[in-house]
Amino acid sequence: MRNHVQNLLLKTIGWVALAPVALAFSLGAMTVDQRFFVPFLERNPLIGERKSCAVNLQPYILLADKSFNEYGEECELFAYDGAAYGLRYLDDAVVASGRRNTSLIKSEWQSKLLDGPYITRGRMVGKGIAFTAYFSPRSCFGFGGRIGAMEVDSELELIRDTTSFDAVVNGYGDEQELIALQSSLHQALDLEPACWQGSGSTDAELFARLYFDRDYFLWCRYISLGAEIGAVLPTGRKRDIANPASLPFGNPGFGWYFEGSAEVLLKKDIWFFLIGRVQKRFATSDLNERMSIEREPWRFGSLVGSLWVNPGFTFALSPYIVFEGMRDGLGFRVGYTLVWHAKDRVLPVAYEPVVQNKQPEMTRYQDASEWGSERVHAGVLYDFSRGKKIRGWEPVIAATVDVPTAWFVGKRSFKSFGISIGLETSF
Repeated sequence: MRNHVQNLLLKTIGWVALAPVALAFSLGAMTVDQRFFVPFLERNPLIGERKSCAVNLQPYILLADKSFNEYGEECELFAYDGAAYGLRYLDDAVVASGRRNTSLIKSEWQSKLLDGPYITRGRMVGKGIAFTAYFSPRSCFGFGGRIGAMEVDSELELIRDTTSFDAVVNGYGDEQELIALQSSLHQALDLEPACWQGSGSTDAELFARLYFDRDYFLWCRYISLGAEIGAVLPTGRKRDIANPASLPFGNPGFGWYFEGSAEVLLKKDIWFFLIGRVQKRFATSDLNERMSIEREPWRFGSLVGSLWVNPGFTFALSPYIVFEGMRDGLGFRVGYTLVWHAKDRVLPVAYEPVVQNKQPEMTRYQDASEWGSERVHAGVLYDFSRGKKIRGWEPVIAATVDVPTAWFVGKRSFKSFGISIGLETSF
């Protein structure tokens, strides 16, 4: 029974690994400091008696067309950080940064085209596969790793607020001039069209785990307590700073994490699991990014260079319940995951163009680095070894759906939905 459960846990990790920036043992290496994808945390790599190895593969898909803003309210996809896009913002930045000596806005529009706000709608579709391997040479100790691969299509659509342009748009010719102005501003900032497709690996994790388990202990039919410590490797694909719609598959800098877990057999075939995690990345200056000099959004920043970043701590908590053996090998699972990332400390290292008495605007960038993500997840699973006295290589297959929420800490993050299929086996 214990082997069955622990296998089941491994498997849960798989399906939960849905997407990652996205993939439980994969994408973003299942690391929790990703606000754009589903941060897969639900997993339990304990192998149990007579099992020395477990492998999990988890293909998944994810999608999002909305975000949660700084107040936890639903907003357009790329508006999660509160930054507003406007032609006046971009034009002022082009001049202030020294990219041009004069404004690109023609003289008759100078007093009429004020902020020129736009609605920044968007969408994101991703797919990938996560991989997890765990080895247990002893009954209370194990080690393993997680890595993943994914492909993402994203689009940032800039829709003009027509009522704000009544003073300048009086016909088809003005409409075309306005479109040409926007294109010229983007060219001056060396920006590509905001449609992006990228593929690559996620961040990776290497870990070691200790656990203690007992039958009929503390009024439980079975209980297991585990402690995991691991290293986070920045192997994920970085953001393309020339494309405003680009998304990172990982974060800069190496890091570490500590994770504690508990699994309890409440009664026959009903399990309760709890995972808690704290993670920290080391400070690094290896972050190439755009920076704002005026009011322009950082994705459209007029300065380009490197940043020194000291990331804040990331905390995660995930309780869930598994009902196994409801009918032969069929089971069901439901749970909740909360992830909160504290504010980063960010300073510019070097950037171009360099303008005397002008510095990048870092306050908004730092404020936006604090975020939270929550989701409810539910799924079904089937254990092909159910009913056998000794488990062989028979796999556990699980399908999971992740639904984002903003009940407690959800803010400044994508409202990403995920669907995954997990295939886990042990031997």
